[in-house]
Amino acid sequence: MGVHVVIDGYNMIFTGSAGTSDLEAAREELAGLLTLYKKAKAHTVTVVFDAHHAPVAGERSGRIKGIPVVYSPAGKTADTVIAEMAKRLGPKAVVVTSDRGLQIRVSQAGAAFISCADFSVKLDEALYESMGKADDTGDKGPVKEADRKKGPARRLTKARRTLLKKREKL
Repeated sequence: MGVHVVIDGYNMIFTGSAGTSDLEAAREELAGLLTLYKKAKAHTVTVVFDAHHAPVAGERSGRIKGIPVVYSPAGKTADTVIAEMAKRLGPKAVVVTSDRGLQIRVSQAGAAFISCADFSVKLDEALYESMGKADDTGDKGPVKEADRKKGPARRLTKARRTLLKKREKL
């Protein structure tokens, strides 16, 4: 498998939305999209929510539409739970959050991160491709001499190349 995608649930829900009043419906919608994403990409996906918005008091984990959902325990935030998961999973984890503080903690734990907006684009691309509507003709024509690389290119650092490879897998 390789990649374990850990999603900051409410951060993802509130990114790009104009205020959601029905959190249960928003969780269901997110889980539905992630189910399709999981089928298209075959990655392990886990969503983490803060417990104070949990549908049932005291609920710690469960599944919504086949996606594992973890609610933070009392006294902990979802950010803390996500950081602990990133530390445990290490380089296999890719955390989806737009919280800059959490991004720093995750990268210190050895995991990669991607913003919610960037992941939304990746999610849309994966769903589009899974529907079989991707515009992939396969024939791009002959390679022209001007299209070939000439001379040495600037090479990114190894850490940056590794991060980009993880993001490409999404």
